[in-house]
Amino acid sequence: MCLGDVRFEVFDRAGGRLAAVVLHHGATLRWGHWEGDAVLADGRLLLAWLDGHGMPGPLLEFEADRLRAQRSADAERDWLTSMPAGLEGTADRILGLSRTGGGPSPELLTELTDRLQLAFPEPVERALALLDRYGSGSGRCSGYPLHEGVPGELLAGVPIAGLVADLLAALADPRAGDRHDAGAVRHLVGRKTARTRSGM
Repeated sequence: MCLGDVRFEVFDRAGGRLAAVVLHHGATLRWGHWEGDAVLADGRLLLAWLDGHGMPGPLLEFEADRLRAQRSADAERDWLTSMPAGLEGTADRILGLSRTGGGPSPELLTELTDRLQLAFPEPVERALALLDRYGSGSGRCSGYPLHEGVPGELLAGVPIAGLVADLLAALADPRAGDRHDAGAVRHLVGRKTARTRSGM
């Protein structure tokens, strides 16, 4: 449904318009008489041509999109390398949340909770693992990829009285570092936002 970046209009010698073809994201061309989009072999060449003819915007946007995608891929890779023990085999389902735009299912949250309790039977150890996970990734307190919010969903499932004690003990633990602090901030911001939404 995207309107496209650049519209090319082709005219005959008499000035009659023969076709209007639209460039999409430096990757495809769309014409109303085609069943689908035509994929460019090297869209960057066309963008460079446009840039050379006084239209730098599409190339700049293409490069910015590519940089954002690379940063996102790097952040995902870093996030995966520090997955807590016991969650092996769940990474694809967790990362899939950001690709599909959906939240974690109750079944997934139950499975993750059970796995974490087996891997970290001691509550403070479990809190440390979740805070470390929650403080990893993009570093933003809002607007972060959906998969980064899963530790917060798991923390939210813990009764508040026990959770506060576990979080305080975890943050006071000598092993706690900047990522644990960031995870705690994210969780507190998230809980405040949730209370605001619910009218509490």
